[in-house]
Amino acid sequence: MKIQTFGFTTTRRFAAIAILASFILSNAFAVETLRGSKVNNPVVSTVTAKYTTDLTKLGREGRIRETLNFETETARLVKVLAEGGVRQPVVVNEDKAVQEQVVEQAALRIAKGNTPAALANGSILKIETDSLFSNARTKEDIASIVNTIVADAAASKGQTILFVNELTNLVGSDAVNNTLFSAIAEGKLVMIGGSSAAAYDERNESQPEIAAYFAGILVAERDANGAMAGNVEQNDSGYRGDNVSPDLREMMANDPSGNTRVDTIIQAKDADSAVLRSLLASGQASVSDRIGNSDTLVVNLPLSAVSALSTSGTINYVSPDRPTTITGHVEDTTGAALMRSQPALNGRSSYTLDGDGIGIAVVDSGIYTSHKGFKENGNSDDNSRIVANVNFTNSNLSDTADLYGHGSHVAGLAAGNSNANSGNYRGVAKKANVISVKVLNNEGVGNTSWLLNGLQWIINNRAAYNIRVVNLSLGTTAVDTYTNDPICVKVKQLAEAGVVVIAAAGNLGKNSLGQKMYGQIHSPGNSPYAITVGASNSLGTAARNDDGMASYSSQGPTRSYYRTSTGTAVYDNLIKPDIVAPGNRLVSYKAANNRMSINNPALNLDSTNGSDSMMYMSGTSMSARSWPERPPYCSRSTQTSPRT
Repeated sequence: MKIQTFGFTTTRRFAAIAILASFILSNAFAVETLRGSKVNNPVVSTVTAKYTTDLTKLGREGRIRETLNFETETARLVKVLAEGGVRQPVVVNEDKAVQEQVVEQAALRIAKGNTPAALANGSILKIETDSLFSNARTKEDIASIVNTIVADAAASKGQTILFVNELTNLVGSDAVNNTLFSAIAEGKLVMIGGSSAAAYDERNESQPEIAAYFAGILVAERDANGAMAGNVEQNDSGYRGDNVSPDLREMMANDPSGNTRVDTIIQAKDADSAVLRSLLASGQASVSDRIGNSDTLVVNLPLSAVSALSTSGTINYVSPDRPTTITGHVEDTTGAALMRSQPALNGRSSYTLDGDGIGIAVVDSGIYTSHKGFKENGNSDDNSRIVANVNFTNSNLSDTADLYGHGSHVAGLAAGNSNANSGNYRGVAKKANVISVKVLNNEGVGNTSWLLNGLQWIINNRAAYNIRVVNLSLGTTAVDTYTNDPICVKVKQLAEAGVVVIAAAGNLGKNSLGQKMYGQIHSPGNSPYAITVGASNSLGTAARNDDGMASYSSQGPTRSYYRTSTGTAVYDNLIKPDIVAPGNRLVSYKAANNRMSINNPALNLDSTNGSDSMMYMSGTSMSARSWPERPPYCSRSTQTSPRT
């Protein structure tokens, strides 16, 4: 889910389709009644029958041709509809035909039953606006017709979705607005809009009071950058062994019936292959998402469909959509002054390493953007250094806030510039720009597909924000060999594109009995293309002779693996982590009212809860930066001043 907080000037630059929320902003909009009891025969008045066309019925009759051109956009639209809520989505594109095509594909999915249960009995009715405008003599007539159609939709109790073109001139009518606002406020209607970027900008600026009624998703870009990013992925290079992950094989063995449905990540050879699509359809599989323009699909399917996919020759690898969680963070706690100020040497001029102009993508739980530490000079009225803020955890445009608290702390360690405590709580890269990529929800939990979408967004937008470093203070169980693991594959693409990827080692250095464990490096820390960081314990001193490995820090060798054709497990056995850095009780930025500090008050540095507050954390990953004076593969860890 690609959700973005910057405006449509950026969207225009990408020439993308977006699903964004609004009902009064749009050139087109759809209305869906809140899902209630299921009714087989929705109420349809003569007015509704005269001015609408049932797109879902056309889909059942085979009169809408399936296209994969906007598969990601269609999946986003279907997901927003199924989630419901007060905030309303709208398809945004300069071409109205494109807007309509996305809605038609959603109707076709409903007709085929390839949607969540909440939409199972839905029907999308398109209001024929040409007929409406030609027959209505006044705005009052138009308002009366629209209000009648809306009333019919409400009476259907969740079955009718209305798609309307050219409604910009209608929503200014109080008669229409009052009906729509009342229905939404009472939880009876959900609306989907279509808008050009210009219309969105104009309405958003002139009517900010409606902001509470809309949210949105920015979906896959289709510009030159996106096409180039898509070419980074290789169809079948490097995959090893069985093309079904070991844990998925275990699920199949435990369910001989094959009826259990699972969410999977399919790395296809050609995601648009007719053979693959036919296999998915025959196996009762449902494509819920596509990672950008790549050949990686998120598919819900019964276990019985996996064997056919495995032997079809159409896929490189299939694995579960595994959960991801935070793994803490580690920063270098010594040598900041020496690192920032580099003296003249061997004819080279002196220079400063402060991250100026470099973009650091913090892939985490979001960032508390109001913290002074993310301002240019550490003052509340300074310009923000957070240049992009995107969310892939749901369909809510405004859900980029860090309610969990982890991402803000990590970003502060990487690039903080707070003046608190005489500037002692600063990251080394205090002038770097920060790109917040939210892939963990407000409980600090995510899944593989969210992370893949976030990493794909970085690939597509790395040039626009000069992203030279990606910090992954999160991970998931490393099962698949790094050549097959979908996250590791994406990390390799980033590295090949010149982006340094910093990954957490993990926090599984000992078991519940306190016994030391090896081989517990998380994914994507098991990738040789990532700089994997473990935690050391500085024991509160600046000296290094008393440092040791933190007991909780995961250690290698890596035990991700693949199976040969004879079933033999071949382990990666890479030596990891690559480096360690102090990771105990580090002080960094506190997101106001975050759940970590509320649930554990001992993490708070003091009792404040404002725009310059601090908190402690410990863990096994790091934020890093690549300096403009150095090659992109040269990175250094950042610093904070811990309380010892």
